Amino acid sequence: MEYALRFNFETTNNKVEYEDLVAGLELVRSLGVGQVLVRGDSKPMMDQIRGDCGIKNESLVKYHAKVTTLASGFAHIVFEYIPHTENEEADRLSKLATTYYDELPKEVYVEVQDGRAYEETSVKVVLEEPQDWRTAIARFL
Repeated sequence: MEYALRFNFETTNNKVEYEDLVAGLELVRSLGVGQVLVRGDSKPMMDQIRGDCGIKNESLVKYHAKVTTLASGFAHIVFEYIPHTENEEADRLSKLATTYYDELPKEVYVEVQDGRAYEETSVKVVLEEPQDWRTAIARFL
């Protein structure tokens, strides 16, 4: 299953990294996964999560707290940094979020978030458009 996130709020690259991580942890938790290997190509975020460096930005502190809470729900979790050049799959998936909805492969689920992951009132909607031979005709009309 491939998943793309879209945000109905302004954000930064660092915050997007945390949004993605929170969404991924929530997804695998909902599937009942007990052991998780998180591989990320954001060195600052991986260092923050592992406690190797401090966090100065107030909203990143909130994201970190959310990740810590989620991580405590797994029997075993490891956070591993991998260089961006070795993370081709993540790079490919990140491009899905900026793809026009009509151009997404039919196997991709799009989650639209109205609020930040650390906010209790964040609203998540998963958009799934059935696509078959009629889809192209409907778009044309």
